Order: sequence, then structure tokens, then C-alpha cells
Amino acid sequence: MLLSPSVTVYHDIDEVKGTYASFGLSRRIAKITELSPDIPVAMEISANLGFGGSAYNESYWGVKKDKLNDLAISVSFPTQLAGWTVAPSLNYVTLVSDSIRASDSFRSESDYFFVGISLSKSL
Repeated sequence: MLLSPSVTVYHDIDEVKGTYASFGLSRRIAKITELSPDIPVAMEISANLGFGGSAYNESYWGVKKDKLNDLAISVSFPTQLAGWTVAPSLNYVTLVSDSIRASDSFRSESDYFFVGISLSKSL
């Protein structure tokens, strides 16, 4: 499949009693290079658009409306090493709603670049 779609929904039933949903597309390229002849390096590109219900947005942002909240773009490079998957990544997140951006409670900047690394093992 050229693109893999996803939908993830979170609903807090304790504190916020609100809903946040993420709609995503991703693409995996099985081999872009190799560390050695038997260790390929893949590339995964993904984009996710987040939507918050009014209760979620009111609690986290002070905005009492359903809104598109954020856009996250990621490029990772998963590699299998000794039965583990190691995946360094480059990531970008931005707030897409003007009213949420104006009330950004985390920082004065609403655009974030960061790097990460994940380590996983299937059992």
C-alpha cells in the first residue's frame, strides 16, 4: 500500500472528560541504505492531524470549541539490531488553530522541532 492511514481516539473519563483524535498517514520504505550487507535501514514518514473536542480544548487550552489542534510530521529510520528495532527520528509539531495558538499554554512558541530515538522488541 502506498500510504497507510490511521485513526487513534483518546477519551479521558476522569479529569477532563474530553476527546482527542489523531488522523494520520504514513509511508514506509523498506530499505534506503544499509549499515552492512545484512542490516538494512528503512525510512518511515508520517503526518498526523489532531482534533480536540470542546471539553478537551477547554481544559488544555481554554478554548470552548471543537478545533483542529495540531499537526505532527515525523521521519524515522528503523533498523534491526540483535533482535531489537532502533529508530532515530526527526520530528516537527505545530498548533494549527489560531485560537489555540493564541492561548498556547506550554510556551510562547507554537512550533517545535525535536529529535528522538525509540527502542523496541517484539516478543
